Amino acid sequence: MYVEAWMKIKNRVCYIVVMPKEEDKQQVKCVDCIHFYITWDKYYPKGCKAMGFKSAGMPSTLVHKTSGTKCLRFEMKQTRGKRR
Repeated sequence: MYVEAWMKIKNRVCYIVVMPKEEDKQQVKCVDCIHFYITWDKYYPKGCKAMGFKSAGMPSTLVHKTSGTKCLRFEMKQTRGKRR
């Protein structure tokens, strides 16, 4: 997500483009989070217990679209071992 702004300096219009940081480009994987859950609602099948909402897509995508930052409630699940 790029932020564009403009400002007037000495009767000239200057455009400023702020590039995202490298760490903001990395998307959080909700499936690896302890707060992620699958709902029974067919229109909103994915949910986040920490934020308290359900969504049609991944909750982290919705958080990123609305706030402009990655999810701050992400906590990695503990793995029990390798799956076969």
